[in-house]
Amino acid sequence: MKVRRHLKEKTVDPKPSSSRPKVPASDKGKAGPFRKEKVAKAPSIELPQEVGKPSDTLGAADSLRTVRNALTGLEGKHRERINAELAKVYTNAILLREDPDEWQRFCGDVEWHEFPGKPKIDDQPEALRFAVRMAVGFPLEEEEKKAATKRVSKLYGALRFLADDGVEPDAVVTRLQEKGIEKLSREAAQRKKQPPPATEWMIRSVNQSFAKMLAKWKPGDRRGVYFVVKSVDGMLIDADFIVAGRFNFKKTKGS
Repeated sequence: MKVRRHLKEKTVDPKPSSSRPKVPASDKGKAGPFRKEKVAKAPSIELPQEVGKPSDTLGAADSLRTVRNALTGLEGKHRERINAELAKVYTNAILLREDPDEWQRFCGDVEWHEFPGKPKIDDQPEALRFAVRMAVGFPLEEEEKKAATKRVSKLYGALRFLADDGVEPDAVVTRLQEKGIEKLSREAAQRKKQPPPATEWMIRSVNQSFAKMLAKWKPGDRRGVYFVVKSVDGMLIDADFIVAGRFNFKKTKGS
């Protein structure tokens, strides 16, 4: 609301006048017609957040507490609403994993102080697990603690499965609706039991004699070898590959 003030021109008497009106005590110290009038502020309007997106104003911890409040009472029903809230957990976890400052603030949140499994700075790669815990909460009663731990395990398993598959945040709701939390959690458990893929080594021959020796090796052969590492660049290792001939094992039946 705009407030207009009309000031009338007034002839100033150079001589002090004894008939000057007295200023009330409550108005002393105020700047006469230039004092500001209090204008009522318009009420703030909270805009709805886009599904699957973390709040632009809330930190990750507060955003996940908002998810916790929304999930309360939704267990076993309102599947679409649960999936939408889990998409927010997924998105906040990405923020925590990629933003060191946000992760540091998250680790220092007051709710972690009494929790034995609180996150540490070095745990940033595991941000998803801690984001799920914050979204589920920290009940105090023993039975509620057990129920919360089971729920964390189930929700984390489902979201971990999607993360391992490289699912984008915008596609999380769709994938959850297609398979469901329970099925994704079971598949995550089965995947965890599978042995990790074997490490593959690529050996580059540095001379012909070494190449001829490698050509004689067969699947199942056992060789006593060792390396002298010269340099390391990520997964690329430059090393002298030495065969300890006198320690070579002979292939035997059943080996």
